[in-house]
Amino acid sequence: MRAYFAALVAATGLWTLGCASDPEPPVACPAGNTIGGICAGAPAGALCDEDTCGDPGCSALVVVSNDGELANALTGAAPGSCVALRPGTYLEALVPTGVKLLGKGPDFVTVGHVGLAAGTDSLLRGVTVTSGGITVSAQNSTVDAVRVTNASGDGLTVAAGASATVTRSEISGSTRYATSAFDAAGLHIDGSVIVGSKGPGVWAQCGQEGCDCGSPPDVSVTNTVIRDTKVVGLALVGVHAALDNVEISDNTVDGSFQPGGGLAVWGCSVLGATGVRVLNNSNFGVLVDDSSATFTLSSTGVGLEVANNLRGIWAQHIGQTVSQTFTVEGATVTGNTGIGLGVDGSSLNVTVTSCTVSNTSLVSLPVLVGGVSAGAESVGDGVNWFGTSQMHIDGLTVSGSARASVLINGPVAPNSSLAHVTLEGNDLTLGILQQNLPANGTQPQVLASPPITTTSVEQLHIADGLGIPPEF
Repeated sequence: MRAYFAALVAATGLWTLGCASDPEPPVACPAGNTIGGICAGAPAGALCDEDTCGDPGCSALVVVSNDGELANALTGAAPGSCVALRPGTYLEALVPTGVKLLGKGPDFVTVGHVGLAAGTDSLLRGVTVTSGGITVSAQNSTVDAVRVTNASGDGLTVAAGASATVTRSEISGSTRYATSAFDAAGLHIDGSVIVGSKGPGVWAQCGQEGCDCGSPPDVSVTNTVIRDTKVVGLALVGVHAALDNVEISDNTVDGSFQPGGGLAVWGCSVLGATGVRVLNNSNFGVLVDDSSATFTLSSTGVGLEVANNLRGIWAQHIGQTVSQTFTVEGATVTGNTGIGLGVDGSSLNVTVTSCTVSNTSLVSLPVLVGGVSAGAESVGDGVNWFGTSQMHIDGLTVSGSARASVLINGPVAPNSSLAHVTLEGNDLTLGILQQNLPANGTQPQVLASPPITTTSVEQLHIADGLGIPPEF
């Protein structure tokens, strides 16, 4: 019987224990790189079984082993051709238009600097790039399965007029921006990790102020982690952008004690976002200024989570330059300090639906007294509604607020409303307060919510607005 079983197993190929053909065990995802069940970042190990890797789209393939061979192969290389790097270290690769530069994997090939020259359809895959970083001047260029480590300037620079798609990659330890795209045609990042830069994580900007941009570039960030950067994790200025399954977290103070925010959107940008987590940042979680932004539930029911930041969500000047809207659906805003959710600056068309704001604790913030800057005071408010802004709230639960639950300062803009607001715990006692309300000042319409307590005086000094992050 044993002989029969052994023969059966051998014939069917099931007897593989200890054989050289055993598949490699799966590599564990590095800590902190899992986002929505996806392991982001550059793949570990080899991208192919051979000593060098090709690509199905190669019209010709040249294999090189040293800097001299690399320079010769790239000089005059025709679009569609491929240059494959044997494992080793190379100083620089200046890739002509349409050429593919291919390594066995980031663990095997290192290049000091890579430049993708002006033109179209260049590809960089399977290498580690060090101090020189990557400069992209080509349109429709692709950076895939690449690590950029400790760049002395920007990790990845997308030049004016260029466009880049970055997939399965990591950018860490950059001295300036991890990724910069000023006046680029487009930037798309998927399945990647951006961590540990000394400046912003991703900064995409069109024009000097954003609103002066004639043709906003398309920007998308999906299935990506942006962590431990400075000033701001993700800045979108004058662009049309989409975010899906993104985490922006742990952005700390820089060397000059400038705190690091999470997501900043300004300059007439237009943003659509689902499944975004903004966590543990030393400045704001989400700042939207003079732009349109819509945060909705993903197909799996994941919405916007903003937790443990200095201010959670702050929207200001919405609709001041052009017609704009700010919409938050299904957000969880918890454990932030100072302010959970705030709207200011005569904003219009702000909609908050089915959201929760909880456990907003006290912190010292710059405040206004009678509309004039007057130092700093402890603030810990669940919701702030300032600056004669227009809001439509339908479905909001507020709890655990340290100072005020829902604080409205002055009149609101016409056609504002509060519907289905629930106050829990101590927030029931704090209530909804509308202060500095003049005679005949506009109040929001109230439906199925606690009543508003009104007063013509200023009982609580209000937090000042936010400035946009500075360029690095």
